[in-house]
Amino acid sequence: MARQKIPGLSVAYATDLELRWSKGFGLADVDQAVPAKAQTVYRLASVSKPITAVAVMQLVEKGKIDLDRPVQTYVPTFPRKPWEITARHLLPHVSGIRHYKIGEQRSTKTYESLTEGLGIFKDDSLDGEPGTKFSYTSYGYNLLGCVVEGASGATFVDYLRENVFKPARMERAGADDVRAIIPDRARGYGKTKEGGLRNATLIDTSYKLPGGGLRCSAEDLAKFGCAFLRGELVGKETVERMITVQKTRDGEPVGEKDREGVFQGVGLGWFILTDSAGRRVIRHGGTQSVSGPINASSWRSYAISKGPTWTRSPGGSRTSRSAEFSRSDRRSHNSPDFRFSRPRRFFSRGSWVRSPPPSA
Repeated sequence: MARQKIPGLSVAYATDLELRWSKGFGLADVDQAVPAKAQTVYRLASVSKPITAVAVMQLVEKGKIDLDRPVQTYVPTFPRKPWEITARHLLPHVSGIRHYKIGEQRSTKTYESLTEGLGIFKDDSLDGEPGTKFSYTSYGYNLLGCVVEGASGATFVDYLRENVFKPARMERAGADDVRAIIPDRARGYGKTKEGGLRNATLIDTSYKLPGGGLRCSAEDLAKFGCAFLRGELVGKETVERMITVQKTRDGEPVGEKDREGVFQGVGLGWFILTDSAGRRVIRHGGTQSVSGPINASSWRSYAISKGPTWTRSPGGSRTSRSAEFSRSDRRSHNSPDFRFSRPRRFFSRGSWVRSPPPSA
């Protein structure tokens, strides 16, 4: 932290799908000298997407969402396109819906509903025919949030509160509402050209709650990962389905290679890769205003961490977050119950970062 001049960090550690330890380091608010704690609340950015995917798949299990029905079945106000778009297209980013244009991520407008937020992109042309290629899109997940609302009859945040946050015991989870008073919320920071610390630019995430506008603590995120992998939020068959690399219409695996040629596949709400020890890793990343990696590496155990409150970026104010869980079908009596994975490169919102991430 001192070497990278990171002001604050929160960590939660879990093994055997149970939270074991958590702690905060440094400051969550530099201006007021507020210490970072295990319960400090951070913006999740795109780590919101796996939570949204769980909500969708819960409703699939209940028969309220059909992955292959047009999205207009649940969101009748969404314009029809030359090709049908389904939840099966949206979850692994093969819908053709575009990602951000320049400046859109820095919105300070407050949107009163998810449906209102669809107005940013709903009338735009698709980037391609759905099902044919991977194209990462936060807006596609915003549309999935509207699908959840239409299928459940509840607002997106209310649905998450009752069906994800409460069952997973995520006590600090919710919408990252810039207008709300949220105890223990961390401030976001960037770096000046000279390397000093500065406050991050104000961003109102009300337009993208499902794709990047949720918040929670390190402990909450650990609890979410454990509850998901235990099969408590969706059934174990659904868990396996979600962490399996999807295929395009032509039968090719959905995903892309990093700059070093390593392929990272895409499941239903998760990115999937294999580490050097042959373990299947499921993860998600994100970047915006506050940051925090979630890392896990073991045969039978999991570790999850979150923080720091900022990382560097070319623009000085973006931060990066990665979320990773690791699984393997291999069993060894000589294998450790837990070990941290080495720092490695992850794909996060269009750029590669290390975990823990020194830059975005």
